[in-house]
Amino acid sequence: MVLLRMFRRVMVCRSGAAGIEYALIAAIISASAVVTMDAMGGNLSGLWSSAANQMDVAASGRAGGATSAGQQPGKAQDGAKAGDQGGAGADSGAGKEAAAKPEEEKKPAPTAKQMKKARQAAAKAERAANTAEKKADNKARQADTAQSKADRAADNARAKPTKKNQKTAANLQAKANKAQAAATKARSQATTARRRAQDAQDTLASLLE
Repeated sequence: MVLLRMFRRVMVCRSGAAGIEYALIAAIISASAVVTMDAMGGNLSGLWSSAANQMDVAASGRAGGATSAGQQPGKAQDGAKAGDQGGAGADSGAGKEAAAKPEEEKKPAPTAKQMKKARQAAAKAERAANTAEKKADNKARQADTAQSKADRAADNARAKPTKKNQKTAANLQAKANKAQAAATKARSQATTARRRAQDAQDTLASLLE
């Protein structure tokens, strides 16, 4: 009977109910926080791992693949000095190329003065090439005209073989030969001028890269 009365008192008593409710709320919040932080921890771990892998890839790329060769530094140096292993020489050359790449990447940008000078040189060379080509064309036309006159004089000399006609034909042929030589020289100069203009354009293009 005493136990039954005590059980009834416990069932009827409401003291401490608010404390139990707060404890349940705190337990629910704690469980939710644990689950959330666990998920966030996994995501952050993957993020940091990915960043570390990318940094390793970038570092190995700058090193020029020297680390992945799998050769010990001491053996590589001994092989390079002795000259017994051809692969060591290839690795040394690859290392030099890898060391030269940063220097190429650090090439300073051209100044405005350099760009202006290169543009002026390219324009000047282009004008010179155009002038030389026009001169060569004129010389070629003159040579053709002189040769036509010499041919007609030669035909006339064969039809009427007099000393005067033969002398005229010889003089005209000499002029035609001279004109042909001048045309050949002018064409050679035009070719040289065009090559210089192309070189100037290539120099300008390299500065613009």
